[in-house]
Amino acid sequence: MLRTKKDTVSKAKAAAWKAFSRFIRLRDCLFSTGTLEYGSCCTCGKVFPISQLQAGHFIPGRNNSILFDPRCVHAQCRGCNLYGGGQQPRYYQFMMGRYGRETIDELFRQANRSMKLTAPELREIADRFNRLVRVIERNEVVPYSELETFVDELKARIGV
Repeated sequence: MLRTKKDTVSKAKAAAWKAFSRFIRLRDCLFSTGTLEYGSCCTCGKVFPISQLQAGHFIPGRNNSILFDPRCVHAQCRGCNLYGGGQQPRYYQFMMGRYGRETIDELFRQANRSMKLTAPELREIADRFNRLVRVIERNEVVPYSELETFVDELKARIGV
């Protein structure tokens, strides 16, 4: 009997995170330095090669309701994200400047909701962000309306 590999939630989540993380780092490199090779950390402001940047969450934790929300995740250096505990006071200042209090409050409400994602849904998230990564890498304009639609879908799903 031929066995097929089962698409598990954990494998699909890893694929989704890989694509999402790449998108976040590329988006923030373009935003901060105008290049795809270097970007600045949202908390310390130092410039690093993209390979030394991570996708750091404003609200700690791996809750599915905010895990893939691009408003809640930004490029951070390892020092700030891992060793500095996310540098929450600085991250808060960054978020206030970028999004304002209303969005921050919305993200906290969203973080308090639970959301279960299936393997097919996670694969769809991976596909969506892999498409956006290819758009950025081809130096094309990122369709931000697609990101807004994605965020709206997340919020509707959890009732925010």
